[in-house]
Amino acid sequence: AFFAGRSLSVLVHRLSEEVHRPCTFRGYCGAMSSPKPLWRNIFDLVEKGIAPKLESMVGTSEFAELISALTKLRYEANKRFEETTQNLLHMWNFPAVTDLKRLSDQVSNLERRIRDLSKLIEDMKESQAG
Repeated sequence: AFFAGRSLSVLVHRLSEEVHRPCTFRGYCGAMSSPKPLWRNIFDLVEKGIAPKLESMVGTSEFAELISALTKLRYEANKRFEETTQNLLHMWNFPAVTDLKRLSDQVSNLERRIRDLSKLIEDMKESQAG
């Protein structure tokens, strides 16, 4: 059984009926009260057949494990890509994102220190004047 109890031949027959249905020049088929494009009719037909199976599969522990493994794999791939990119940029003597982030943090720290020192100088001036 394919597509929730429908055989492949039944599905192909239904799709063939949808394809050969009279349509307007813009691809809308069916009753005038709710025109749907041909692609939407085909999508709805396929979705109706596979949705129950997919919904039952999504709730399984195997699916959760698969998603977890794929997430870890994506994280590792991104990490390796960033490391490789960083090494290539450093090899050509260009700054990498991590270098720019470090510089940005240093500038922020310097700005904060200057603000603190300026406040301290203002406070000292006020105490000497008063």
